[in-house]
Amino acid sequence: MIASRPPAVAGQFYSDDADVLNRQMRSWLPLQPTTEKGARRPRGLIVPHAGYLYSGATAAKAFRHLQGHNYRRIFLLGPPHRVPVEGIALPHWQQFSTPLGEVPLDTECIEKLARLGDVRLRNTPHAREHCLEVQLPFLQWLMPGVPVVPMLVGDIAPQALAELLTNFVEEEDLLLISTDLSHFHPLAEAQQRDNATVAKILRLEAQIDPNEACGASPLNGALLFARERGYKVSLLAQTTSAEAGGDTERVVGYAAFALYH
Repeated sequence: MIASRPPAVAGQFYSDDADVLNRQMRSWLPLQPTTEKGARRPRGLIVPHAGYLYSGATAAKAFRHLQGHNYRRIFLLGPPHRVPVEGIALPHWQQFSTPLGEVPLDTECIEKLARLGDVRLRNTPHAREHCLEVQLPFLQWLMPGVPVVPMLVGDIAPQALAELLTNFVEEEDLLLISTDLSHFHPLAEAQQRDNATVAKILRLEAQIDPNEACGASPLNGALLFARERGYKVSLLAQTTSAEAGGDTERVVGYAAFALYH
């Protein structure tokens, strides 16, 4: 495998200055655990992936629920934005880089997944993709050194993805789904659409449309997997780009959830 994927969107979606990034993480995620002793351990998170200005604080409200808990590895799933993907694209690297350093990949698991019919080793879809990269500084801050399995999920049936997750995601692993909600509607319409999508997610309905969530493909498979495992979903935060000073006529929606057994 080629050694490392360099950061593609540092300086655009989030700071390329390690000191600035550390201060931001410290403000969102104080290093001391904020969870009470005996607090439920999340089995998964659903988080947005826009620039930190717009959705970073929303994502942090989910990531803070990981504090005080340990995981063996992290399955990180998101939608391809730049290069079309049939099935699932896995990277042919050993690590991903951010301004905070290196994130190890679980290359053994990646090689096993690559033997499946719906999975391909392809660096090209990952090279400029932002949806997975923006989650890495949170993971580096909270769980440094924990290996990641980055999966760009394109055209695949929810049942096929759910079966894959059932075969590979174990109790000591974390499932992390990267998705935004609706895109480019006026504020009132965006909020109405997003409220309906949030209600579907809370019911674990694996019938989300790409117009409702850009990460519909990984999200649907994960929701079906969660339902089959008996998980429950909690809504942790919901907002829009307009609330961060964005255009109220072309609004993007964001929400953060936790999956619990």
